[in-house]
Amino acid sequence: MFNGAERVLTAVSAPKPVAANAADRDSDSTNNQKFAAAEHKAIGDKAFQRLLTEVPGLQALLESQGLIDNTDGKLQLAVNAKLKLRPGEIVALAGDFFGIPKEPISSVADLEERKALFARVFATLAEVTDEKGLKEIENLRKLISSEEQAVLDSLAKGEDPKEGFERSAKVVGGGNSNYYYGMATRYIKVPFLFSHSRYFDLVEKNFDHFAGDAKKAYLAGFQLAVDKAKLAAATRQAGNSEEATKQLLEAFLILLYAAHFLTDLFASGHLRTPRRGLVDNINGGKIAGLLAKAMHDEDGDYGLWVTSKKSRDAGEKPWKAYGDHCYFSRDNSENRTHVEDALFDALQHLHNVFADPTVEHDFNPEDYIPEACPPEQVIEAEKGGVIVEERNHQPLFQQEQDGSITRRAALADIHCTKKRLSQALVPTPGHWAPSSTLTYLNGFWFKRTESQSFEPLDEEEREALKEYLESLQDQPEPSPAPSTDVVPARKTGAPGCVVI
Repeated sequence: MFNGAERVLTAVSAPKPVAANAADRDSDSTNNQKFAAAEHKAIGDKAFQRLLTEVPGLQALLESQGLIDNTDGKLQLAVNAKLKLRPGEIVALAGDFFGIPKEPISSVADLEERKALFARVFATLAEVTDEKGLKEIENLRKLISSEEQAVLDSLAKGEDPKEGFERSAKVVGGGNSNYYYGMATRYIKVPFLFSHSRYFDLVEKNFDHFAGDAKKAYLAGFQLAVDKAKLAAATRQAGNSEEATKQLLEAFLILLYAAHFLTDLFASGHLRTPRRGLVDNINGGKIAGLLAKAMHDEDGDYGLWVTSKKSRDAGEKPWKAYGDHCYFSRDNSENRTHVEDALFDALQHLHNVFADPTVEHDFNPEDYIPEACPPEQVIEAEKGGVIVEERNHQPLFQQEQDGSITRRAALADIHCTKKRLSQALVPTPGHWAPSSTLTYLNGFWFKRTESQSFEPLDEEEREALKEYLESLQDQPEPSPAPSTDVVPARKTGAPGCVVI
């Protein structure tokens, strides 16, 4: 509906960094390291609706068993007997809000064991049936809806969608979205105790959302979903079509959960940030998190030129990917097309496996995963009708072959090729220290100025995006945050759920 594949990608030059006091930044600087939930939701909704449109008979098959509800065009999937969610809501809730704290999927070396852990992680959402748990999900849905409303408000003002996302992080009483997400998933019903929550516990070791770890987490879920699709095919061949259809839906649900980690890899701030490496090398998880946040934001704001095996095999040029809050922006349109295609093709592969398990289907999910182009690679891009040469900036941090973390020597010069060696506890010639680096970033953080503006949406794109977002507003007008009676974490039989 608002696919920008046919448009020429417009290159955006990196803005000049300006000094900004730390107080100007969000108070949640350690944790706001993700696509906005509404961005994840949009990808899942678009890909699954396309699947139902392009695969003849699939929607009728799922509707015949009561497994999907498409009343008034508002598609919902039956996650279990008491829980229905939009496809994109599953993508959005996965990993960030549901999971097993301090047990990253990517930490497990063996693939079969990794798949088993993924199944337990998936169950923390899929097996929610109790009243308290369902109310928690409803509160999270309202928060996601408030992000969508913020984008609609920005469109009404003629602004880029990114402005709406960034404003949605600053709502009642000067709070931010992480505060309310923490409140929605807190363990103890105490006012303002938002940091003692599943949301913040998941952030502490959110390795599954970055670089190679995100790839491992996604592929584990993808393989688990393929296994379930093969089981569904065998069940159908055994004559139990009703159970087979339920198993096929479960395969789709598992893949939608795994898609959270896939979609993270299309946000430039997640592609090369050594999240795990910083934690492993620095004695202090809080400092490591802040440093990862710094690189995440820099790569997200400047964007990265990326490529994939699939695009190279097709003879396509690299495309520009931007970070969180930029999903709907015109300059991110080509990246948007790539991520939607990646999820749609994976969903379609599951159906192909179900429809004909005897055929070796030619599909490799790794071929779709983007890789950042090396900084020395020159990219020819069109800008204002003129071909210009661009290249990626140097990474703020980089994990070397020996596991150590090097840092760009000049923090303010994003094209500086010199590196400082593995960190030292105190400033040492030729080395970098986490504490002094963090002090510098806190005092002179490179806040992006208003001069970094994306190519504005035209009227047709604006109306298409407005129509799509309005179609999602299937709940009463949301308040900017859950009420203070948000329930604590529940006791449930779902594996991996935190209990009080």
